[in-house]
Amino acid sequence: VLFYKKKIKVKLALFLIALLITMDLFINGFALNPRLSKIFYEKEPESVKYLKKDSNFYRIIVYLKDTEESFLPEEKYKDAMENAKLTLHSNQNMIYKIYDVSGYDSIYVKRNYDFIKATIVNMPKIRYLALFGVKYIITKQELKSELLELVKDLKIIKIYRNKILLPHCYFMQNIRIIKKEDEYVYLLNNEFNPLKEVIVEGLNKINIKN
Repeated sequence: VLFYKKKIKVKLALFLIALLITMDLFINGFALNPRLSKIFYEKEPESVKYLKKDSNFYRIIVYLKDTEESFLPEEKYKDAMENAKLTLHSNQNMIYKIYDVSGYDSIYVKRNYDFIKATIVNMPKIRYLALFGVKYIITKQELKSELLELVKDLKIIKIYRNKILLPHCYFMQNIRIIKKEDEYVYLLNNEFNPLKEVIVEGLNKINIKN
């Protein structure tokens, strides 16, 4: 109105419009971006305290349903983040220097992503967890397996220990050579046992002597 009545110049009018838009965005959008202090994240949850008692090298995996992964059903933001810390949602493990076999990345190595998706996401079996060095499973579900031991029940989440964890590095005598297109077919059947054999891809790429 002031510009229309020629009481202010164009540059000042544009500046005031930009200022008004900026103020409007910040005032209305401030509640959409709640913040917590650094101290909140530095305080270790009970799940982390338990995991850190184990000084050996291992990885964890967090098993959540689709809704549990996407939503934190709490009325207050701080309560939701407390549960997220306890559950160690994607990448929060890095704060506490705990190794996670999965996590959230913007760029994936396709071969590794396909392998993880095929073996421990779409078709979770203990033998694959052992292959990935997963010692602890964090979940909100009740898991029943003779190879898993419930070691910590924190009500919101449960921590299971994998009893057949493979060492970080070990020797293997039994070698099976397969073609690339047959890799997942063999990996996903019940014949494959990472405790007894290693798979090598490509018949012409390796020379094995008895």
